Amino acid sequence: MEMLGSLLQEVGKDRFEDFARRWEQGAPWDTLQDDETISLYDRIVDEIGPAAFEEAALASLDRLSSQERRALVSEMQANGRRQDLNYPGVHEEGLDAPRKLAGLLSRMHGERRGMIRQFLAASESTPETGGILSSPTARATLAGIAVMAVRQAGRSGLASRRS
Repeated sequence: MEMLGSLLQEVGKDRFEDFARRWEQGAPWDTLQDDETISLYDRIVDEIGPAAFEEAALASLDRLSSQERRALVSEMQANGRRQDLNYPGVHEEGLDAPRKLAGLLSRMHGERRGMIRQFLAASESTPETGGILSSPTARATLAGIAVMAVRQAGRSGLASRRS
């Protein structure tokens, strides 16, 4: 709950709610910008543990269609090959299943911050551009993780206050 309060103070509750509303509207996620998505994602995921990250990732991935998840996995695999990145599990069968993909993203996040962004970076990305994302689906995934992490932190804070 503390993370939620300090984040909303820093970012602004109205600004965050606007971002969350635009993500919740669903595809094509054209109203989300890479820079705002990356900024909020980085601020939020640095504050949550592996279990909370995986839960938020699962909630975000559940919002994608199976076709969008397959495209996301294909992007991650292609970007990994292009950048000579490898990570155990990235090329496994069935990775487009939400729980399996959320588990992979959570392990990546737990082992090295920024790894997920590397696998989702556009081909024209350079260190100077800050890792622009490869697609609207990549942007929606990171935005969803950020939004769901804050929403879940708010619910767990509410639940602990009620107990």
